Order: sequence, then C-alpha cells, then structure tokens
Amino acid sequence: MSGASDAAPYPIVTISESIWQANAENCKANCSGYLKQVAAQLVVPLPNVQANAIIDYLSSAPGWLQLGNDAHRASLLSAQGYFVVAGLKAQPNGHVAVVVPGWAPQGFPLGYWGSMRGAAHAGANQSLTLAWTRSDLALVSYFAVAIKALNK
Repeated sequence: MSGASDAAPYPIVTISESIWQANAENCKANCSGYLKQVAAQLVVPLPNVQANAIIDYLSSAPGWLQLGNDAHRASLLSAQGYFVVAGLKAQPNGHVAVVVPGWAPQGFPLGYWGSMRGAAHAGANQSLTLAWTRSDLALVSYFAVAIKALNK
C-alpha cells in the first residue's frame, strides 16, 4: 500500500520497493535485514548486526549526518538523494527503518521497515507512525549519508 503518490519518482523509493517485492517475507520479518539489503544495493557499508548495534554504528560512522529527532530534515534529505535511516534502540532489540521522500498526513515521514513482530507490523512506503508508537516517535533518531548513485 502506497503512502504517497508523489514519492514514486525518487530512486530510493524504487530501490526500496524493488527489494521489498523481491524478498517480501524476509523483509517483513527483519527490520535490520531489510535495511542492510537496501544499503547493499546503494553500496553503503553497514555492519552485519541487529538494530541496536546498527544505531550505535550510525551514531559514530564517518560520513553519516546525525539528525537527532528532526523528522522534517530527514524527509528533506531523503528527497535530496541521501540514504536516511530512522532508528530507536530498545531491549532486547531496537528498530530501524528506511526513510523515503514524502510526508504522511499523520505528520511524519514515509518509510519502509520490517518487524520481528510479524508482517502485520511491517511497512512499505507508509507513515513512520506505523513503525513506532507516538511516544516512541519522539525518541527516534535519524541518520543520513549522501549516496552518489542517487545524486547523478
């Protein structure tokens, strides 16, 4: 289900959707696995670890911008060709999502994510309000890195 028709022309949406469709079952069951597949397609190195460790990595990795909780900037940078990740650490497992261009009516960016809680909790080009609770959204951090392949 598409969250916004205006997001379709962006390459990150095409890449995210292609991976989602090609490997739907694995994507829907594993947020960090899906994120790593998108990153690999973009030739962005990410460690082969779960969400909490990915968030730790993004917090200090060279080249990654730390956007804090600035959802507006995250959406804007995604539209400008950056690879943008949303993440929130939790125990035992955190959660990560790919941010894509577009703004949902609920007032948050659109994204793609899998979920260890099952396919009903996974999302494709939907509002990040479906990836986290409203109270957790206030704690989500955003990270962005420029992608040469998207900036041609």
